[in-house]
Amino acid sequence: AWIFAPLGFGNWEGAVTSITGLVAKENVVATVGIITSLGEVGEDDPTMWLAFAEMMGGTTVAIMAFCAFNLLCAPCFAAMGTIRNQMRSAKWTWAAIGYMCGFAWVVALMIYQIGGLVTGEVAFNFWTIIAFLFLAAILFQLFRPMPKYNKGENEKAQAQLNAEGSAA
Repeated sequence: AWIFAPLGFGNWEGAVTSITGLVAKENVVATVGIITSLGEVGEDDPTMWLAFAEMMGGTTVAIMAFCAFNLLCAPCFAAMGTIRNQMRSAKWTWAAIGYMCGFAWVVALMIYQIGGLVTGEVAFNFWTIIAFLFLAAILFQLFRPMPKYNKGENEKAQAQLNAEGSAA
């Protein structure tokens, strides 16, 4: 649970719900139902959402961060198996899954820390600084100028790749 504390849902309930979401995303709703003792209540029942908000501490930004994390993190086990099959490498599969989970954590951190700072639900702290640094890095990557490429070198490299491809 301590991994999710900077994201606003650092209790065991939020951690367990996020982990079961890795098995299948629909397990998130089922886990909330079990943890909150609502059992078979459907996702369209308002008591489910009230119990979910209570489980998240009642803060809007914590709920948004939780939802963002669970929607962006690694897909279900079946999709992970497909990623492994398509990549044909355990190393690259774990790199892809790690990247997805890391990116989801960063986005949820920014939502909770910056959103909470704006709404007054979160005080300025160490994690707020980290969230702003991640935001600056993402904005830099989005808006940086494209590197200049030498067209002659690109054509030469493409010709070499074509020659290697036709030789194989």
